[in-house]
Amino acid sequence: TLTVDNSGHYPQTACIIIDIEIIGNDIWATSNRGFHYSGNLGESWYFYDTNISLGGTCSALIASINQIFIATASSDGETPMGGGISYTENNGYSWIHHEQPQEETYEDTLTVPFGGRYFKMLPVTTAYANVTYDMAMSEEYAWITSWAGGLRRIEISNASNSNIVWTRVPLPQDNQDILTTCD
Repeated sequence: TLTVDNSGHYPQTACIIIDIEIIGNDIWATSNRGFHYSGNLGESWYFYDTNISLGGTCSALIASINQIFIATASSDGETPMGGGISYTENNGYSWIHHEQPQEETYEDTLTVPFGGRYFKMLPVTTAYANVTYDMAMSEEYAWITSWAGGLRRIEISNASNSNIVWTRVPLPQDNQDILTTCD
């Protein structure tokens, strides 16, 4: 259901849709005001205020029949900050929240295993400028891209564990056509 004020008008604050997924009769949408769900092609809506409980305004969404991931973001007035990734298996009635993915280290460079080999990376140690703006799902993984945080993934089967580490995925540098991890 949509909220209206006492005069019968919609609230003055505009609801800006950030992302939308439609599967069958189900519609999931994220906006600057939260998470919206309709199970009947938009005839009625449920609203979940992510600013209150999930770390900020929605910045990305990906949905399948039984799983939904949303990313949130906020700001200190100057710099955007990643609010984390949240996961639900029941259309938003309950959520499992993952803090914004980052490395807990003071090292300048990390050597990280991936694909049976290793790659070197600069650690991302803060949520500042580390905002997730896109998400995808494959059969096995949930994938996110973050402005300062790069490409990361987790196994969907582990998404209900809020302590799971989102694995960094190496990409070629701008001057490379392919990536070869080192031994």
